[in-house]
Amino acid sequence: MTCHAKLILSALGVALLATPASAAPQSAQFYGPAAANYVVVDGVVIGADPDLQIRSQLLREWGSLRGE
Repeated sequence: MTCHAKLILSALGVALLATPASAAPQSAQFYGPAAANYVVVDGVVIGADPDLQIRSQLLREWGSLRGE
């Protein structure tokens, strides 16, 4: 490999490492657009519902089951 090709590959590698990560939260990246309806605790989906009050209830019940 020539010195010129090594320089180009090195510059490409540095550019890829310097690219910022996506600004979306990890849960949205993993679960997709429906993540807004999921109730996630410690990275685990414990339930899903489009109604905010139902999601709040799921979270409260999960906490009470775990003694929180």
